[in-house]
Amino acid sequence: MCREKIIKNLFKSINEKFRYAILHHVNEVFSNNKDIDFVVNVDEKTFFSFLRKWSDKNFCKIVNFYKIDCSIYRYDVMCLCGNKYFLIQLDCVCDGKGKDLLKIDSKKILEERVKQNVKGVNFFVASNEYEFEYYLKKKIYKKIRFNIEGESYQKYLKKIDDKLYIIKYDKYSKLYYKYYNSLKFKFKLFWHKINILLNRFFSINSYSIAFLGPDGSGKSTVINELKKRQLPFRRIDYFHLKPLKKRNNNTIIVEDPHKYPPYSKIKSFVKLIYFVYQYNIGWIKNILPLKIRSSLVIFDRYYDDILVDKKRYRISLGDFWIKFFRNFIPKPDLYFVLVTEPETIYDRKQEVSFEELKNQVKKYEQLVDNKKYIKIDVNKKPEEIVDEIVNILMEKMSERYK
Repeated sequence: MCREKIIKNLFKSINEKFRYAILHHVNEVFSNNKDIDFVVNVDEKTFFSFLRKWSDKNFCKIVNFYKIDCSIYRYDVMCLCGNKYFLIQLDCVCDGKGKDLLKIDSKKILEERVKQNVKGVNFFVASNEYEFEYYLKKKIYKKIRFNIEGESYQKYLKKIDDKLYIIKYDKYSKLYYKYYNSLKFKFKLFWHKINILLNRFFSINSYSIAFLGPDGSGKSTVINELKKRQLPFRRIDYFHLKPLKKRNNNTIIVEDPHKYPPYSKIKSFVKLIYFVYQYNIGWIKNILPLKIRSSLVIFDRYYDDILVDKKRYRISLGDFWIKFFRNFIPKPDLYFVLVTEPETIYDRKQEVSFEELKNQVKKYEQLVDNKKYIKIDVNKKPEEIVDEIVNILMEKMSERYK
C-alpha cells in the first residue's frame, strides 16, 4: 500500500508541473521489480530538479541517475516505508525528439495521450497505436541487438488492440527489422555507444563497497543476503581482497590463517609493492570498465585487512609501511566494518586464539570514522544487518546528488 501511495503521489505531482504519458504496462505500475517507462515534455535537468524537490518532501532519495540513450534517462528513487526502503525505477524520455535508437517522439505521444484507470487512479498513457508501435519496435530491437526473444510479447500486443495487431503487426515488423539491420542504423548505434561510453565514464552511476571484519563476523552471509535485495544497479560484481578476477570458481577456505611464519622484512616490503601493482592494475582492468555499467562492486576484505592481521598475510613490517603503501591503493567508495563483542564472534569461529581475536576487533574498530568506514554491529539477524547496510548505502549514494 505504501508503494502505491508513493507512486500515485509522484505521478499526480508530475502532472501538476508537466505533461507525461506512460508508454506500456501501465497495469504493472505499482509492481515491485518493474521499471516505469514514460515520456515528459521537459529536459532531463528540469525533471531532475523537480524529482529532487519531490523526493525531499516525500521521504525519498534519488540514489542513481544515468543516461540510457539520447534524451532517455534512468532515475532510481529509494522511498522510505516504515524503517525500510523500496526502489522505484524510472526510465524517462525527457522531451524526446526521435533521435534515440527507438525514435521516441514525446510531442506526438503526448498529443494523443489518453487516461487509464489503475486501482482507482487515473494515469495518462500513450494511445493504443503509439503503445503498440513502441512496444513492438522495442522487442525487435532487443531481439536483433541482444538476441532477447521476449516472453509472449505478441500476446501483449494483441491485448493492446487485436485489430491493430491484425492490421499493423506484419507491416511494423518488416519496417523495423529492415531499419535495425540497415547500415544507417549501424552507424547510429556506433555513435550511440561512443556517446554513452563518454557520458557514463564521467557520471557516477556505479558504487564500490568493501566489507571488513574478522573470521566469524558473517561477511559472506551478509554479502549473500545483500545480493538478494532490490538495489539501484543493473549488476553486482564480487571480488575477494583484490580487484582481480578468479581464474576458476573454486573458493579457497582458509582454516588456519596463521599457519605459516611471516616473511623477512625485505620479502614483506616486496610483497607490499606487488600489492600496490596488483590493486592498481586490477582496478584499471576490472573496476573502471564497471563504472559505465551501473554496477555495485562488492569486496570481501580489502588492503586495510593487513593493518589488522599482518600474520594472515605474512607481513613482518611495522604499521608505518603498511599505511604508507595504502596511500597508493585505489579505494572503494565505502567500507562496512563488521564487528561485535569478541565472545560472540569466537562462539561462531575459533580460527585464531581469543586474545588474537580481541586484538583484531579492537583494530577494526580503530578504522571506523563514521564517514568512509562505518561500523556495523553483527550481533543481529542477517536480515536486520542488511537492512541497516542498505539504509546507510542509500543515504551515502543520495549525497552524491545534493
